[in-house]
Order: sequence, then C-alpha cells, then structure tokens
Amino acid sequence: MIEIGACIIGVIMMAELIAAIHLIKMSDKTNKVVRKERERLLTEIRIRMLAAHYSKKNQWNKAKEELDECLEELYGAGNPFGYEDIVYMTDNTWSEIADVIIMLAQLAMQHGKEDVVRQQMEYKLERQLKRIEEEESCKE
Repeated sequence: MIEIGACIIGVIMMAELIAAIHLIKMSDKTNKVVRKERERLLTEIRIRMLAAHYSKKNQWNKAKEELDECLEELYGAGNPFGYEDIVYMTDNTWSEIADVIIMLAQLAMQHGKEDVVRQQMEYKLERQLKRIEEEESCKE
C-alpha cells in the first residue's frame, strides 16, 4: 500500500512540475482554468488514495457517520420566515457536505461504480430538467 502511495505522490509531483512550466507560458485566464482543472484532478487523486487505503467496511461506516452529521446540520438550518429563497445554514454545514461528498466518492470508487453513479446523475438531472420544462409549458 505504501509503494502505491509513493508512486502516486511521485506522479503528482511530476505533474505539478509539468503544469508549472506550462502555466508560465499561458495567459492569466487560461492559467485560472488550468489551475481549477489541476485542483480537481489532485482532489480526485487524493480521494482515490483514501479509498485505496481504507477498507470498504470502514468507509461504509464512516460514510454513514458523515451523513448523520450532515443531516444534523441540515435539520438545524433555519428558515424563520418560511421564504423559499432564505435558509440560514451554519459554516459547519459546508464542511459536513464536503465530508459526505468525499465519503460517497470513495464508496463509488471502492465498488467500481463511478460510471454507474455518473450515469444515474445524468439520468436524474435530465429527468428533472424535463419536469421543469413540462411545468413551464403548462403555465403558458
């Protein structure tokens, strides 16, 4: 396990060096796009490292714990006036959301279901957008 982690870190360091060289040659706007993509890829690599390190059972239990903590934050959020666009959440809510996203990503990785999750996300997004479109057409 340590050898895999060291190999991944070596790859990351090499990628960082190559990215730094290319960033020097690019415009500021392009640099921002490249930096964002680099950050996204590094985040994915780190999540993969965690998924490879811990057991499926451990991460399954940790995911349930993080989901409970996130739900606690969401149930504690306030909507004192009942307005549709005003919900008050604590700063910790965003931390708990990050924990849940990381844990669920690890579960999908560990079980080899990343493509299934992406397909389901696309399906559900498309379905909801069609529902909205139908609602809008009924209003006319």
